[in-house]
Amino acid sequence: MRTTAGMSVRAFLRRVWPYVRPYRYRFLGGLVYLGLLAGLELTLPLWTKLAIDRYFVPGRWSAGVWLLGVYALTLGLIGLLQYLQGYFIDVTAYRAMRDLRCHTFRHLLTLPIAFFQRQPTGKLVTRVTNDVDALQEILGQGILSIIADVGTSVAIFGLLWWISPVLALSVTATALMVVGVSFLFQRYAQRAQEDIRTWLARLNGFLQEHIGGISTLQVHRAEAQAFRELQTLNQGYTQAYVSAVFHYAWYYPVIRALEVLTSVLVLVLGGWLFYEGRLTLGTLVAFFQYVQRFFEPLADLSDKYNAFLQAFVAEARIQEIHQTLSDPAYRGQPLNVTGPAPIAFRHVTFRYTPDGPWVLKDVNLVIRPGERVALVGPTGAGKTTLAALLLRLYDPTLGSIEFGHQSIQEVDARDLRRAIRMIFQEPFLFSDTALQNILLYRDGTARAELERWFQRLRHNALVRGLHQKLHETLHERGSNLAQSERQAIAVLRGIATDPRVLILDEALSALDPQTERDLYELIESVTRGRTVLLIAHRLYTLPAVDRVIVLWDGQIVEEGPPQELLRRDSVFASLLRVQALEAYGSGRPAAPEDPPAASEDA
Repeated sequence: MRTTAGMSVRAFLRRVWPYVRPYRYRFLGGLVYLGLLAGLELTLPLWTKLAIDRYFVPGRWSAGVWLLGVYALTLGLIGLLQYLQGYFIDVTAYRAMRDLRCHTFRHLLTLPIAFFQRQPTGKLVTRVTNDVDALQEILGQGILSIIADVGTSVAIFGLLWWISPVLALSVTATALMVVGVSFLFQRYAQRAQEDIRTWLARLNGFLQEHIGGISTLQVHRAEAQAFRELQTLNQGYTQAYVSAVFHYAWYYPVIRALEVLTSVLVLVLGGWLFYEGRLTLGTLVAFFQYVQRFFEPLADLSDKYNAFLQAFVAEARIQEIHQTLSDPAYRGQPLNVTGPAPIAFRHVTFRYTPDGPWVLKDVNLVIRPGERVALVGPTGAGKTTLAALLLRLYDPTLGSIEFGHQSIQEVDARDLRRAIRMIFQEPFLFSDTALQNILLYRDGTARAELERWFQRLRHNALVRGLHQKLHETLHERGSNLAQSERQAIAVLRGIATDPRVLILDEALSALDPQTERDLYELIESVTRGRTVLLIAHRLYTLPAVDRVIVLWDGQIVEEGPPQELLRRDSVFASLLRVQALEAYGSGRPAAPEDPPAASEDA
């Protein structure tokens, strides 16, 4: 049997088995119980045949009372085996899929940034939730139930030929018809399931994105357009389901009709054989019961095959994630830097896509240990890109970057990001406590260091208020906090682990002037002898720095101490004058409120 994309059942089981292997003894135990259960259920018609032919027809009722006890005992054992196999198999499936979900999420954490830029969030959420649930359903009872049903049908077919070859011929004719109908159903049902999964992923991606940006839709009065787009996607999803329902709707009645036809043939032919004395009444009753049991799993095949196809499609989509190579940045060497170290950009050239425009062009820059450097320039000059390269969120297209005389392209990004931290203007906040948003689930020394800094900042009203809210659960994106509190969390998150290098992407511009001064004083005290890189979009909020680097169209056009650049007719001085005039012309002071957003999502 082959399914989606030509993948065989054997290949499917081979890829799922590693998650079942740790629980194989429990799984095999459930399989044994299932085999015993199927075997016991097959004995029931034989007990009926024995009771009718040996005791009821001859009128020996009292002698056959023992069969009632045997029948009751068999039913009791069947109930016990149903419980045992269900428990063993379901527990195995839940634990195996728990491991698969964890493995998938762990792999997602290692994928490069470019992967997430290509994939809608809703689609990835569907992979880790709905698709894993589909696999869990088929592993729990679906696949074993199908195996048991096929085995039972084959065993029953053999028993029918053993009981009465003449009656078995009539069953064989309709059984061939059932096989043909089932293959036809499989062909169309598989295509329908693929369409359903495709539309579901698109619908989930749309909802994830547009519900998250619903305030933007409302502000720009785009609700009607968004609703029409949803209607289009919803209609496509519904149509795919209607197509699937059509195929499932015709399959069940056809199988039932063939069952009725077979039953009629068995009753007519069996009645004639009984009348002729060539068949006992018990044999006819047992044969009829076996015929009903033969068609029961075939009639339920539509539902089981539906679950089976969903699992195949789901597994194939999950494998697309697993087959995506992890970010090479996580396969480097340990960072070997023991003290303050210089940062060197050597002929760094970069673009985001192979055929995209150059964002950085032959950048050469050395930042000395403990130096405070400001990166300034117009929007799109490459300031944030330069910081992203330093963090190994991307690697240079050409050139190299060194940290402490060690090429960061050879360093494990996890080590690098422990030494270099970036504070964003718009931090991403999780629906957890403020404390966990600062520590990001670290403990131990990070918690102690954070408490020390809270003590250092106890004179600050903003930080003091945030300290009182440390154990409060934040709403989505921290919507129950003020902007200044969200920004304070971002700053504390950046310095909580005492990094060697601190990158601030206009990080403090959303704070009030007093809090901004307090936090800068703290940063200066705890990073003395370390490196600070400031990305300044608004120059009138720029704090004291040792050197200013001016980027223009991806190139360094000038650099030097800010006082020196201001004394001459420099690009930096021109940018500062232009921004001051823009602030004056807009009727607002050049103050650090109302900044343009720089998001940590990037």
